Amino acid sequence: MATPGSGLPYDPTTTAASEHPDQPPAKRAKTQACSRCRRRKVSAVNQPQKCDDQRPCANCARSGEQCSEAVPSFHYHPRPSDHLSSTHTPLAWLGDIASLEERISRLEESNARLQDVVDRNGLAVDSARAEQTSLSHEDNHHHRRRVSFASRSGETSLTRSSPAIGLLATFARSDEDSNLSPLTFQDGSAAATTRRPVSQHGAEGGVDRATEEALFNVYHDKVHCRYPFLRLDDFRDPVKRPSGVWAAYFVNMIISIGLLLDKSPASEPIRNHHHSHQAFYRTAVTKYLSHVFAQPDRLLHIQAYLLLAMHAIYSPSTERIISIASATMRYCVMAQLHRADAEPPPLSVAAKIDTQMRRRVFWSTYTLDRAVGTMFDLPFSVPDYQITVKMYANVDDADLAARCAASFPADPDTGPRARLTGVSAALHVVYCRQIQSEILNTTLHRDFDTHFDRASHWRLRVLEKLDRWRALCHRYSDTSSPLRNFTSSEWLHMIYNYSLAMLYQPTKATAAGPAGDWTVKSCVQACLIFRRFQRETPITELWLGLIAQFKCGVALLYCFFATPPHLRTAAYELADASEAVRACSIVLSILAERWPQSKCLRDAFDTLAREVPLFEPKTADAAPRKMRRESADALMAAMPQLEVIVVHRNTLRMIREMAQEEFPRPPPDDAQQQQKSLSEIDVLAEATAHLAEEDSPSWRTSITGDIFQPITPHFFQANVPLDADSFDYTALGFPGEFDLLDG
Repeated sequence: MATPGSGLPYDPTTTAASEHPDQPPAKRAKTQACSRCRRRKVSAVNQPQKCDDQRPCANCARSGEQCSEAVPSFHYHPRPSDHLSSTHTPLAWLGDIASLEERISRLEESNARLQDVVDRNGLAVDSARAEQTSLSHEDNHHHRRRVSFASRSGETSLTRSSPAIGLLATFARSDEDSNLSPLTFQDGSAAATTRRPVSQHGAEGGVDRATEEALFNVYHDKVHCRYPFLRLDDFRDPVKRPSGVWAAYFVNMIISIGLLLDKSPASEPIRNHHHSHQAFYRTAVTKYLSHVFAQPDRLLHIQAYLLLAMHAIYSPSTERIISIASATMRYCVMAQLHRADAEPPPLSVAAKIDTQMRRRVFWSTYTLDRAVGTMFDLPFSVPDYQITVKMYANVDDADLAARCAASFPADPDTGPRARLTGVSAALHVVYCRQIQSEILNTTLHRDFDTHFDRASHWRLRVLEKLDRWRALCHRYSDTSSPLRNFTSSEWLHMIYNYSLAMLYQPTKATAAGPAGDWTVKSCVQACLIFRRFQRETPITELWLGLIAQFKCGVALLYCFFATPPHLRTAAYELADASEAVRACSIVLSILAERWPQSKCLRDAFDTLAREVPLFEPKTADAAPRKMRRESADALMAAMPQLEVIVVHRNTLRMIREMAQEEFPRPPPDDAQQQQKSLSEIDVLAEATAHLAEEDSPSWRTSITGDIFQPITPHFFQANVPLDADSFDYTALGFPGEFDLLDG
């Protein structure tokens, strides 16, 4: 209420006589009760409370609540500007302010309740707070009333902040878990998995010891053999398992990944029952992930990221894989794992083991980052020339402590007596990823199209390294297992062919030369090998494998599209080419049944395979000039989905060209002879140019000031010079079939 003739609110302690001594005392205005007393008067029947008109009133002061004016039911109405001086306007403002304050108070109380739910579910609380569950909600109610429940006083660590944990848990949520709302693990309305009493190391009552051991074996055979970033035996054995709550995250994630990958009939009842991989994944992320980030050890944090990445590469989401891989590598850089001078001094056995684990974690992250970058044609998170850390030792997990106690493990032994261990294949794959990193650093160069695409010197260096890598595969591959797995020679052969396919990016201008010939041969081999894995062994689905097969199939068809029949080499005439197209189509169809999100890839490839002829018809007039309109429209309509899933820019370019452009036609006879002569001149000029370029050191490029320095693994640094005299590029040809070992 306002004093008459003034714009100030009514103050009961101020009398009107003091303001206007020449006027008679004004009649005291009636004061409304505060909002709390008005509510109490309506609800309390036996003991109504009367407001004493003070601010704050005695009732609000005793209860410790906010005292505010009640909002009259007749205001807030818009008024013309000539009524701004009305005595009702200040009261209306007060009523609005009181209403806003009351609403803010309710929001604070609601946020406090949400904070209590989050704390009880363990989403944003560290291990110290998790142990203090004896405190009641009423005792801490006023301390928890915050405008934002994400802010915590006294917690300045970014890695332990609620927003960081919440964001990580949200984007790490399984894409297959479509029935789970993103707010499920925030507002306490989760399914029974977060409500039921669970053991520290299991979801929904856990699994029996035999099943847990079997799932750990699945993880070891299909994940740990390629990414050995954990000391798996420490989590496998319940006696050696760490006692902290954070360890439950790793156990639940390993079980979740094991259930996701296990296709054996023995695990069918578990997968069909409530023990699904989503349940263990959800438990790990929503209950235990925060406890991992509450630990001061950054190595644990990166290992947690890597487990999320291992789950992601078997899940249908390109964006999740790219995001997690990039975030993990950036975290490694922030923790200085890429630098040798940041390693702890080897003063104790524990320090030596820690150094080896730091190297394993970094190089596992490096392998993932390079695999994702090369698959989607994306720049890497850290350049190779900034990495100084050594490779981890070729030592089994069980022997690591003994080796560190005896002497510091040396670099991986590459001599003829190198012992095959559980990490040998992973080491060899890291070396190939380094070669692939050099290839992608070149193909992503801003001057690649103008300076590097038609040059041969950098490809010769890469081929030399790939040839040495292939020659050493028998030392690192497991030939004792009768089944094809991720450590077999054929799996390494497939990675080798993927690397060869990266050397060229065929276009209409280059497909008629080595670019098309090498692409056809490498893609044919990659498609046939993957199909054999899928047909003969219980190998599991990889989302990156799906993308790789689609890329190889599209590149293979593009070479047939862009190369006129009279310019095709013998590789185009082999029966394996059509068999590879059929194998790729089968692979995409099978994976589309597993992942409905990938049906657009299957449909797009089937359309391309139907429209692009692999063999030239008998008469030139019968050859198609362009893809049919309905097929082209179907491909272009699917492009938005393909762009999200495939990402690889050259693959998408090839699809657009095949859908929209005409097939290259053979020129007239006289022009054909002239084109052949020009091609021979170009080959001779290229060979002459590369002879001059190879006189310089192997790391130098033809671009002045270029900072690109190809990586060379230490066992590749042989005394064999990479000069032009060692090669005849025109006679080099395709490296040929991989030397597979029997057994």
